[in-house]
Amino acid sequence: QLPNRHQYKGRENGILISLLFSMLVFIYRTSRPRLAEIGRIEGSTNYTDISKDDVPIVQRTDVLAVAFHGSIFFGNVDGLDTQTERVIADHVRRTSVEPQAVIFDVSGVNDIDATGIQALWEIAFRFSQRNNVFVMAGTSPHVRDQLRKAGFVDALGTERFFMDVHAAMKACVSR
Repeated sequence: QLPNRHQYKGRENGILISLLFSMLVFIYRTSRPRLAEIGRIEGSTNYTDISKDDVPIVQRTDVLAVAFHGSIFFGNVDGLDTQTERVIADHVRRTSVEPQAVIFDVSGVNDIDATGIQALWEIAFRFSQRNNVFVMAGTSPHVRDQLRKAGFVDALGTERFFMDVHAAMKACVSR
């Protein structure tokens, strides 16, 4: 004998609720970008979030390095702008020094759309208005191609793109 269709109603509703909840969590997480100030791990050329207590960090006050993780797209560009300003304000409050250069580490970015590129244009322009040097580090080939197609690489200048944060830091310090 086949089970009654009504016996599965509760399971169907549970699956629908689970899917809806998963979608909401995904939207929430992707719309809130993770941006962190990073510093060099003492004795190495690797950089990590300065809020980590388990490793000694070497940090400059005149050059601010910021890491972004996740895609840069229309759903989180407002958060990107807000978080960038927050990280800079926190840096200035903690060090009492306005950074002369800002390194934007995008090694954790796997995709960027046109709205994300526009947001980077605006951030770079705002830094130039403050007389800050804006450089990018760790761009993946895909992201670099997207930035190149949009004219961002030519406008910013290829000399402001670096393979990693350490190379960008060395270049910013020597200016």
